[in-house]
Amino acid sequence: MTWFDMKPGPAILFYDGTCPLCHFLVRLILNSDRKKTLLFAPLQGKSALGLPLSAAGSLPDSVILFQDGRVYTASSAIFRIFRYLGRGWLFLSVFRILPVRFTDYLYRVIARNRTAWFGRYPECRLPQENEAHRFLD
Repeated sequence: MTWFDMKPGPAILFYDGTCPLCHFLVRLILNSDRKKTLLFAPLQGKSALGLPLSAAGSLPDSVILFQDGRVYTASSAIFRIFRYLGRGWLFLSVFRILPVRFTDYLYRVIARNRTAWFGRYPECRLPQENEAHRFLD
């Protein structure tokens, strides 16, 4: 079985609740995840406090995927998220062949500049009523 054939299981996507780019990613997943196995939680919420990320207890200001008891960050998280988007998006997985140092570097450039490029919401946006069951606090 190849990486492309692996079916993603239940997972939680932690995202910056005040970032428009992160909200775009969440909306994209909500519209594409037909099995509805991915849950969402803002990094500013209570659910993110239990993430085992660092001894210092600080969370990065980016997306984090918690899947099968493991934490994925930066480009590793993004490539795993592609699997939830369906076959039409798997073509982006071709970038997995690039060195992780390079894809993580690109991820960090976007993460570092996203506020300047897309702005920031004053507070976490609430999910719509029909999707609230997929969001954790």
